[in-house]
Amino acid sequence: MKMIFVVYQVEFENGKYYAFYDEIKTGENLHSFVGKFHGEKVCHLCESRKQAIELAASWNETFKKNGTYALEKPA
Repeated sequence: MKMIFVVYQVEFENGKYYAFYDEIKTGENLHSFVGKFHGEKVCHLCESRKQAIELAASWNETFKKNGTYALEKPA
């Protein structure tokens, strides 16, 4: 099965943000997959793992620069 890469931007209760990527196989329930985290602000689909990694890193750099970076991935 083909993999799809999802980049999340999550906001914590303290106003901090964290971006990360995850993978889903085609044929899986996207709604259930995306709904496993709380506080998602953005869920962006990417064509490749490389693109997903770069996008998450870019978002995290922006959060660091503006002082809104959370230090950990949500549970």
